[in-house]
Amino acid sequence: MDSGLWKRCEESSAILLPVSSPWFDADCGRIHRSWYDRTRRRARDLSCGDTRVYLEFEVRRIRCPCTGRVRREHWGAVKELDKQYMRAQLERAGQPGPKAIGIDGISVRKGHEYRIMVSDLIRGRPIWFGGKDRSEASMKEFYDWLGPKKTKGIRLVLMDMWKPFRNASNERAPQAAILFDKFHVMRHLNEALDKVRKSEYARLSGRERRYIKGQKYVLLSHRENLSADARQSLKALLAANKRLNTAYLLKGILRATLGLQERSLGAQVLRTGGPASSGSA
Repeated sequence: MDSGLWKRCEESSAILLPVSSPWFDADCGRIHRSWYDRTRRRARDLSCGDTRVYLEFEVRRIRCPCTGRVRREHWGAVKELDKQYMRAQLERAGQPGPKAIGIDGISVRKGHEYRIMVSDLIRGRPIWFGGKDRSEASMKEFYDWLGPKKTKGIRLVLMDMWKPFRNASNERAPQAAILFDKFHVMRHLNEALDKVRKSEYARLSGRERRYIKGQKYVLLSHRENLSADARQSLKALLAANKRLNTAYLLKGILRATLGLQERSLGAQVLRTGGPASSGSA
């Protein structure tokens, strides 16, 4: 060990241990005596008492005739091997028979190009990814893949408010209750509340506007997420404008109702395998 290096390590409460070993190819196990590139690396090991221990070793890049062909393999072939592995895993998992499913559109690249992902909500895992877009025809591809018998076993479908998803599910799984995703419903409620805010700002003038100006964030955020000052601003705003106060209260009532309905239907599916009666939320 280099004495100068050892001394510097002692002063910093650390020990540096040089490590050497034969250089071999991890793929074929063949030992090599030549290389075309090398660099030194350092890795932290377990400490010895209050002293840090580092291992210093040399990494060499070698050319091995045994694995050269693999390294030059086209990425398309690697991707195909990955697909074969995934197909084998899907065959081992077997065809799912979900009772409650969640449907969502997934963007695959820029330019509004989408695919559909369906998940088994009870088992907590995706079961299908496909389609050409978010159309009704693409949604029906899932039900065709699942088959009529297992489609009849679906009791609950959770989705956003996208009409093609709803139409396809009503046609292929009419026995299932449709529950709209609460977050998408809340987005529409926030948009409606913001329209009321804008109309009131346009309707009023002078000093009556000062309570509304610059209060969009305060009005649309959850009360529990607001600071003390923001809550005071919200209180003053709602006290000064009756229409905004009414719209805000309606939003709160609908939000609470959606939460109760979501928990109730979810509990029914987990407990009994389906809601008490079918229908749309």
